[in-house]
Amino acid sequence: MNLLNAVYCNQYAELKRTNSDTSKGRTNGIILIAAMIIVNLVTLFILFGALGKFSESTGLNKFAASLGGGRSAGKLIAIVLFALIGSAVYLVMGKPAYYNALIQKFETLGPAEQKKIEKKGMTYVLGSVFGFIAIFILSLFLS
Repeated sequence: MNLLNAVYCNQYAELKRTNSDTSKGRTNGIILIAAMIIVNLVTLFILFGALGKFSESTGLNKFAASLGGGRSAGKLIAIVLFALIGSAVYLVMGKPAYYNALIQKFETLGPAEQKKIEKKGMTYVLGSVFGFIAIFILSLFLS
């Protein structure tokens, strides 16, 4: 089971453990997977920027300036990026049939294997977030 499927299963298992509506796991999974992909992309962008792969005269900087500055451009880029990646995640793995088949497969596994998959999903999410924080702090010292 790949990382993104593990995130899906982690969301399902968390809802099941708390006796919540497990059908919300699909929506939660889509949002969380899209968010983690964006966090990973931003982390790479920050890393490349800190390593000097982007200069001040890149097209992205000029584009951001044409949108009225960093804050407005950041919001617009985040909305567009989330819409694009969220749509892609939905089209690839967000359909109810895909989710139901994945959860059925997850339910057939033993408790030890389920825990392993849950841990794998949580490790990916936390690793992405802490990796982003670490690269962000590191980039402050490299700039």
